[in-house]
Amino acid sequence: MKFITDSMLGSLTRWLRLLGYDAKYLRDCDDQLLIEEASKERRILLTKDVELFKLARKKDLEIMLIKGRDKAEILAQLANRYKLKLEIDPILSKCPTCGSSIKDVSKENVNDKVPISTLKIQNRFWICTNNECSKIYWYGSHWEKIKKVLARANVIAGRLSECQNQT
Repeated sequence: MKFITDSMLGSLTRWLRLLGYDAKYLRDCDDQLLIEEASKERRILLTKDVELFKLARKKDLEIMLIKGRDKAEILAQLANRYKLKLEIDPILSKCPTCGSSIKDVSKENVNDKVPISTLKIQNRFWICTNNECSKIYWYGSHWEKIKKVLARANVIAGRLSECQNQT
């Protein structure tokens, strides 16, 4: 499953990549280009733009109008509609910045690229395989927030699924 997001959804793009989904982010481009890219690459178009939504529907594209108030609600709606798995598996995760694969890297190979304080408390690291990006990741202080958002998203997705099963 491949997604493409408009300029209003950069944060959602990063979340999808972290979850292991192929998500392309085109910022500062016009609606027609987004539609062309979505069609050409057979991507699901995600947008908050009602006009873009209407235009893409006329072109018979798979599109979702994002309506959630926060990340958990948005992720839950996506999970419910597209049966997305809302859990992070570093083996499947993609670089949130560029969308390339990430791979395990030894602590020794990043000791000159991350803060010393991080090296003291972290043992597991990942690096983006795209040489132009090469960002390094670890389970930092933000990890608890990520887990909370995903836990809440899973609860909401469960409720949405129950509601659909009752109708």
